[in-house]
Amino acid sequence: ADHGYNEVIFPELPVYRQILARFFGIVPLLFLITAVLCATVVSKCVSNSGREGICFCEENRDLFAFAFLVLELVLVALCDFFKARNSRDVMNMLQERSESLIGVMRDNKWIELPGREIVPGDKVNLYAGMKIPADGVICTDDEPIKLDYSALTGEPLPGIKK
Repeated sequence: ADHGYNEVIFPELPVYRQILARFFGIVPLLFLITAVLCATVVSKCVSNSGREGICFCEENRDLFAFAFLVLELVLVALCDFFKARNSRDVMNMLQERSESLIGVMRDNKWIELPGREIVPGDKVNLYAGMKIPADGVICTDDEPIKLDYSALTGEPLPGIKK
């Protein structure tokens, strides 16, 4: 066990940081600015309900709009967090189910292993359509082989290698 798994692992942020990240975007910041303005801007005159042209003056802040906007901001952030978490869980499940077994020669015996368990020195049995690590070495009997390495180079057609 000199080598670890042949896979890329992305570090996962703690849940509280994932949720807090949802509050730092353009739309959440606009919600927050609007909520703060609702709570801090003082209106002087308020119309009297039901009577035309009559108003009385008193200081008033729209705390209901402030509370509503903050509540809406929290709900949007939480919905976004749970939607992203569910999507990530589905992608992880699909990745686990799509892991295929690969024919590998170890200790002069052909065995089938998951692709993540391939280590330097393993010989891999290639077949059409198979994905292989970019750092693999191709060993042939001096026969040219046709490879599609367009994902690495951007070339539109497969190349022939010796």
